[in-house]
Amino acid sequence: MDIEVVRGTTTRIVVEGEIDFHSSHELRRTVEGLIGTGCLDLVMDLSNVEFMDSSGLSALLDAAKAVASRNGSFKLENVSPPILHVLRVTRLAECLDVEPVKLYVPETDAGADRATLESRCVEFHVASRSDAVALIRNKVIEFARRLPFTANELEDVKLAVGEASSNAVRYGHRHERREPIHVRCLFDGPALNIEIKDRGPGFDLAKVPEPSPELSEGGRGLYFMRMLMDEVDYSFEPDGTRVRLVKRPSLGNAQAITEEEMNPSDKQGHTRHNG
Repeated sequence: MDIEVVRGTTTRIVVEGEIDFHSSHELRRTVEGLIGTGCLDLVMDLSNVEFMDSSGLSALLDAAKAVASRNGSFKLENVSPPILHVLRVTRLAECLDVEPVKLYVPETDAGADRATLESRCVEFHVASRSDAVALIRNKVIEFARRLPFTANELEDVKLAVGEASSNAVRYGHRHERREPIHVRCLFDGPALNIEIKDRGPGFDLAKVPEPSPELSEGGRGLYFMRMLMDEVDYSFEPDGTRVRLVKRPSLGNAQAITEEEMNPSDKQGHTRHNG
């Protein structure tokens, strides 16, 4: 992620790249530093930001609150379509000053030609390191792009997978590099099923607060997953924690994808491993 600050009557913060739990701290430090020097009229340009997880969104909300408490202003400008979609779905657009925004017309079908699909099941594991979240997110989306999802639905999957894998790194393995994160993607016709498993002890679901955009950063990840996916299930097993994310394509032709179309040459799922 790159950040450029242009000072003036209004201070512009131009951000480029992906803002996730690994890079959001830099964004926080930049905004806090500007507020500390008296820059209270801030405009953040997000035209070149294509992905932002709950950590990045929390940084935006905290910046807006900090500036408002000092009678300043904080606006998001040139919000890219993927970020705008997430802000709207999670209702965070209601908490932020988003103007002006690019017009966003969702694609009717973001899926590739179904005849090119090679597999209906992909499994892999990734070492729990700093780049694991982006790697898992990108590999799952690579698989999902071959399915009959709209552009907005792909963004839903991307953010939810990012949140689940981020939790595996931060809480399940607590950044322990030696522990693998196991991922399994299965498209069974009606829905895409994604399982992400770590070796952590899990948590008490009964203590998770009800979904709300006002949750603290630590609670927004699960809130976003529930908002963006059709089903979110956790299972706590002796050897770790497993989260299952389910997303159903909204397109009417989703049911038309047969196993032969998903895998015309071999009905066995491919297994890939990444260390």
